[in-house]
Amino acid sequence: YIYMKILWISGREIGSDLASSTEVGIFTSLVKLGHDVQIMSPGENKKWGEKHIKINNKKFPGLVTITGAIDLGKKIDSILFEQAYDFILIDWRYVYFLRKRLSKLKIPWFMVDRGPPVYKNWKLRLQKITWKKSWKFSRKHCKAGIIVSSNHANFIERYADVKMNFIIAPSGTSFPSLTEKKEYNILNFIYIGQIDKRRDIDSIIKLKETLDKFGVRNNITIIGEGDYKDRIKKLTSKISDFNVLSKMKRDDINIILKRSHFGLMPMPKIPIWEMSSPIKISEYARNGLIIIGPKHEGNMWGRDVPWIILSEKKDWWEDVTTKILKIQMEGNLEKYSLNAIQDSDDRTWDNIAAELINEVEKYI
Repeated sequence: YIYMKILWISGREIGSDLASSTEVGIFTSLVKLGHDVQIMSPGENKKWGEKHIKINNKKFPGLVTITGAIDLGKKIDSILFEQAYDFILIDWRYVYFLRKRLSKLKIPWFMVDRGPPVYKNWKLRLQKITWKKSWKFSRKHCKAGIIVSSNHANFIERYADVKMNFIIAPSGTSFPSLTEKKEYNILNFIYIGQIDKRRDIDSIIKLKETLDKFGVRNNITIIGEGDYKDRIKKLTSKISDFNVLSKMKRDDINIILKRSHFGLMPMPKIPIWEMSSPIKISEYARNGLIIIGPKHEGNMWGRDVPWIILSEKKDWWEDVTTKILKIQMEGNLEKYSLNAIQDSDDRTWDNIAAELINEVEKYI
């Protein structure tokens, strides 16, 4: 077994960005496997000490990545001079801005894309251009792209017009698997993540109305931040057993997950969600949650599993409620919950990190 010295340059803000779970999970697992990892990113993680170098950026819309790339450019040469790395992982956000250095780099490097831009405004247009240019540059200069799914590869080939080597590293979880039994008197539904319109959070309200109509005792909790949060809070202010909560610590989230039964994945069937590998699915599964939502590739596990209940119908909440009632009547809720926990063993960050190294070794 070869132990690697790795430099990981991430655009995620470690410590505050919910999406930095990937960096935290894989970094921790790589170190556990014996690899020496140096990570550079915005934000701070004091637990990592000297193993984390902060990238300074301006929190001004449209300038976050550019100012981060400028600061990174000032630091990278001395870091590469001081250390001999076996390979480098670098976020797509910085690749195009560092193209001159990367084109001359002797160390093997891999571009990391955990998902293309999703903003629906002028920032999206700027990011789309950078994303496309980064992939076109990487095709010629990097060893492979590290992505989240085969659908993600298809998306890159279609929208960036790039065909190259890809390494698939899906999203995982660091949660310990659930051991205690759940109570099933009231069915608890949970959504954790961004609260924005493109994720069709409105459909969760329709699900609540349908569950109530069918007499299913239920409680729904939404946890997160986003531009649609105030709207959702207003729409649900008079609905009983419907809670909209702010972003919270992982330990507090874990307490809520442990007593929940269903994980909500309301994202509609559009390309941006079809190609994703949501961390939420892995975390829901680790806590024995049954997944529900509209049917598309981004809401699936990669193979058919009984604990993922999806619907191809436009009003998916009606179809899913009927399926939930059937499972409840058959007494299979606990069985499916255990199935989810067992399957989640495949998606721990430890397993994903080990597989990532196996794949990287083929190119260096």
